[in-house]
Amino acid sequence: MTDIEDRLRAAMHAAVDEEEASATALMSGVMRRQRTHTIRVVSVAALLLVAIAAPATFAAHGALTGSNSKPLTNQSGLPARLHGLPMPAGTDIPLLITAPTGAAWYSTATGRSRSIAGLPASQGGYQFGRLPGGWWAYANRGHGSCPSVRYECVGAQEEYYFIATGSLRATQIGRANTVAAKAAAQAGQAWLVRYPNSRDNPAATAASVQLFTTAGQALGPPIQLPVGYALYSAIGSYLLIGSYNDQPTLLWDPTTRQAVRDLSVYVLDNGPDQVAWAQDCRTCQLGVLTVSTGKILSIPVLNSHANSPNETFSEDGKLLAVQLPNRQVAVVDTATGQMTKLAGTSLSPADFVYLDWQGSTHRLIIRAGPNTGPGPNQIAYWQPGAKSLHVATTSNASEMSAIETGTVG
Repeated sequence: MTDIEDRLRAAMHAAVDEEEASATALMSGVMRRQRTHTIRVVSVAALLLVAIAAPATFAAHGALTGSNSKPLTNQSGLPARLHGLPMPAGTDIPLLITAPTGAAWYSTATGRSRSIAGLPASQGGYQFGRLPGGWWAYANRGHGSCPSVRYECVGAQEEYYFIATGSLRATQIGRANTVAAKAAAQAGQAWLVRYPNSRDNPAATAASVQLFTTAGQALGPPIQLPVGYALYSAIGSYLLIGSYNDQPTLLWDPTTRQAVRDLSVYVLDNGPDQVAWAQDCRTCQLGVLTVSTGKILSIPVLNSHANSPNETFSEDGKLLAVQLPNRQVAVVDTATGQMTKLAGTSLSPADFVYLDWQGSTHRLIIRAGPNTGPGPNQIAYWQPGAKSLHVATTSNASEMSAIETGTVG
């Protein structure tokens, strides 16, 4: 089975609602890393939960509390809690959340949220995806449009919006079947992906991609991708495209419409000039390609695809956060290959761990908690040069929901 199929099926099975998952969700999941906690993956039920649990202003707020107690352990022998210094009082880590009014910014410092104008109300909430300088958003309607197997058609086009970091107003980008993950190489731009008909099978149809400003202005004509390929991201002047049909992932030049590099690997994430990959090989190391130079950096993380690690680039691509096979989080300098292992981050497989970079900064945000059953959630941060995490813990239902399902601002 190819990586594309792996990810497509993972997205499909993670949609716990019996209704069909939106085509945009499935297509966006083609090459995006799927996290271990299903709430993070596109899920109508999870969105509805947040819409109920995270209204425009939370009425009750249990303040996040610092935690430096000895971490609990479970049957795996690994800790069940992040361990570090207490998070300083008043630390604000904004989380972009879905809400009955559309979307809102939740503040970990105040326990309150502020609504974002310009988004129509959506009973199913909103889905978000990272763009340089902010996020795209679209309303998750949970409607069925494919006649049989869920991933056999692209579904109806949706209206996409852009929310700049910290902004309280969204702008309209345009209608599309999907917007590529990390969809532009520079701020203020997004690639929209369209198909001729809602019932088109993406594995047998050529998608049309077009570059827009995040204010909705086209920056060029539509460009047709090879049949059966999906757009993942823009890297410099190239596009990273992946196949539904056992074909290799490609770096593709939209000007010449030719492949410039064949990536016969499992693409995990990308920065503005970097691609991180793993191979289906127990002795292979995680690799990072710098596209502009052709330099390949090997990172000593063995069997990375089989262990399905978390990994994410900082917005500038200079740092890569990765969860090692022993579950410890590490940060790699993509220029030198130097790895910094973060103490207090080796959590058991029974706990979810999300890795995010706060906006355009080099502050790594780690969110963690139990995959199933009761228990507090945690949010922590680390910055280069620090010897330990700063950790806060909460058992407040609204805060737990925001930590689990929100997007770090």
